[in-house]
Order: sequence, then structure tokens, then C-alpha cells
Amino acid sequence: MNPVTDILARAVVPEHSAPFMQAVSGGRVLMVDNFVFYAAEDWLMAIAYPLRDDGEYSHQRFEAALSGALRETGATACFAVGPDLPPRLADNVLERDEFYTLPADAPVPPRLRSPVRKARERLRIDETREFGPQHRRLWAEFMGRAVLRANVRELFARTPQMLAAEGADVRLLNAWDGDRLVACLVLDYSTPAFVSYIVGARSRSHPVPHAGDALFAVMLEKARAAGCDFVQLGLGVNEGITRFKRKWGGAPQLSYVMAQWQERPRADVHKVVLDELMQALVERSDEGLSKRQILDRLPDQRPFAMLWELEKQGRRSWICGTAHFFCYSFADSFRRLFRKVDTVIFEGPLDAESLAQVEACGKSPDPGAVPLDGLMTEAEIRRLERVVCGVRGPVARFLNMEWEDAPDVRERLHTTRHWYAFFSRWTACLERQGWRDSVDL
Repeated sequence: MNPVTDILARAVVPEHSAPFMQAVSGGRVLMVDNFVFYAAEDWLMAIAYPLRDDGEYSHQRFEAALSGALRETGATACFAVGPDLPPRLADNVLERDEFYTLPADAPVPPRLRSPVRKARERLRIDETREFGPQHRRLWAEFMGRAVLRANVRELFARTPQMLAAEGADVRLLNAWDGDRLVACLVLDYSTPAFVSYIVGARSRSHPVPHAGDALFAVMLEKARAAGCDFVQLGLGVNEGITRFKRKWGGAPQLSYVMAQWQERPRADVHKVVLDELMQALVERSDEGLSKRQILDRLPDQRPFAMLWELEKQGRRSWICGTAHFFCYSFADSFRRLFRKVDTVIFEGPLDAESLAQVEACGKSPDPGAVPLDGLMTEAEIRRLERVVCGVRGPVARFLNMEWEDAPDVRERLHTTRHWYAFFSRWTACLERQGWRDSVDL
């Protein structure tokens, strides 16, 4: 059986809808021990929900499948969603929620029967796969007024790609008042056991009371007609959305845990990077420096003497002082000292006035100086953007993980002195990882 067909037949959550997820994330699907993964470039998204008839979730089994997927893809930027996740990822959990479901044979709630009937008498409801001008108008109106998370905005933005995705069965359930589209739901029929409610919008410039409820009633009818057991309503997200889902009888079915983390590259990857760096040092030198010449050009080494020993309650520490800018190097001494300690803390920023002077200098390169981006390849710049800003694009927005205020790496490389470009990007990289203190630990 085709792997995608097998996944769809045993799907449990919307993330198991492989054609839909590939359209949203831009990644390819792969299976390892019946766990579903999506991957592209250097990122990997793990779906830790076991497929139907595949037993209960277990940390040990998921970790083994994750290790296999990492070996196959070489990914370093990782995401995972599941009913639970291994304890080692506890500090990387960004969101907890619940999936809500509604049985396909659920009746219209008694207090909604009259409003739904009146709305259906007024509206024309149809189902299409074409995203036309009226849908664009409704989407723009809804997104312009609603406060939406980045992942929800990404779903709205990629609706045309969902509809056109190969192997997917995504449809638009439309409510028309005359020739005006007043409400619409995006539904995924790709999984035989259930229909997934993806997103929905209704108009406030041309409101029709209970248009959304009328569409929910029709959605249940169509789910029954398709032979589905239930409608997957998605996550609770917030109190208002949860209240609407509960109003229709939706109930939490599965726990949802989402995490993001960075996997360390394997040792052989580190070796490749170091080899590339040493090769670049030699190749980019106009003089073709030898290893001995490179070593000879390093700063003069001096013994480090400014060291004080502190002892309290049986614990010993050392504090040392250096000049911030100095023409000699203490690297050899520091290497010997660092072998004797567990943690090293470096002094952080200067006072505000001094920092302002440093910043002004860094943003004023010498006339005629070659900017740093002129000494880098496009591939190197893109790698730097990934390291500083994290994963960006459809998958990051879909998981609400994209850094909205990400710095402009290219602008810094092009308009500042080399050292300032480096230190400002390094600071930004630390900030993205949550560092707010004044030292590097």
C-alpha cells in the first residue's frame, strides 16, 4: 500500500493528513516505525500520535522513531506534536491544548434549531474547490479585523495551495446571501474516518445572523454523507473558539503538546564544518598562507596574571580581569585555567553611554570598505539567517514559531563594520533563545 494512503486510512489527528500537511508546510512526508514525519531543508516535524490500531504512545518507541528520522534527514531544527512528549523535551514545550471532536451524527443543538433553520432559508449554501475573488475579499476582511496567531494566518494565506494539493480533498463550504459570500469554512476530507475543520470566516460588513451555525449544520450532514465517523474540530486555541465548539457538542478527545528544539549536529557534521573553515582560511588568503604562517600571525601570547581566588562554604571560584581591547592574547593561559573549572562566565555589556559609542562606530564603516556580505556566498548568508532568526516560512508560521521581529541579517552585513555585524547578530541569536541577562554562561 502507498505510504500516504496507509497514513490517511489510519489517521487520528489532522496532522496525519499528509497531502494537506505537505501543502501547508512545504515538506515531504516519511514514516518511521509507523510514526509520521515531515521534513525539508534542515527542519523536521514529528507527529507523535500513533496511527489508528497501532497501540498507545510510548516515549521509548517515539524516541527510537525520532532518532531514525534524524539519521535519515540530518535535520537540526525540530518540532513535535503529540499526546505527550519525552521528558527531555519538557523545557522545550511551547504549547499545551486539546483536540475537540464532534460525532458526525450529532444533532443540531435544540437552542440553535430555529436560528439555523431561518439562516438556511435565507442563504444559499454550496461546496466548491475554487478560491475566487469573493473568498479573497472575505479572507482580507476577516484577517484585517481579527487578532490571529501566526499559524492561523498561515492557514488562511495558504488556502489556495491546500485546495490545489495533489492527493488532498480540501473543499470550501460557502454561505451566499444573494451574490455576496458571507461565511465560509475550509474542510479537509482527505482522511476517510473524519472531516477536519481547518479555518472559517464570516463577514461583518454584510452580516447574516447564525450563518456560521448554518454552515456547521451542513458540515455535519456532508460528513455523514461521506461516511465519516466524526468531525475533527481542531484545538481549543482560546476561550471564544472553545465556547463555540462546546456549544455544538464538541468535546476534548486528545491532549496536545507541542515542542521546538535544536538537535546538535553529529560529530561528523562538526568535522565537515571545521574542515570547510580551515580550507576557507587558506583559499581566501591572497598570499596562500601555510599553517605555520597562520600560527605566526596570531597575536603574541602573554601569561595571564590578573587572577584572584575566592572561597566560601567550601566552594572555590576565581575572578580575573582583562582589558576589553588588547593587542596581546591570553588564550594559552585561559585554556589551562578553563580545564580546572566547571563554568566560565564572561563580563557582559558596557554602560549605556559606552555602548552607544560602540554602536555609532559599528554603524559607520570606513569609506570604500568592502561590506561583509561582499565576502560571503549566498549559501553562507542563508545559513547565517537560519542560525540567527531560526526556522522561518510556512512550517514555522503554521506552528506559531516564526520570530515576528526577526532582525534583518542582510542589512547588518551590508551597512556595518565586520565586527559590529557579527556581535549584533550574535546578540540577536541569544535573544531568540530567551537570553536576557548581561553575561554569557
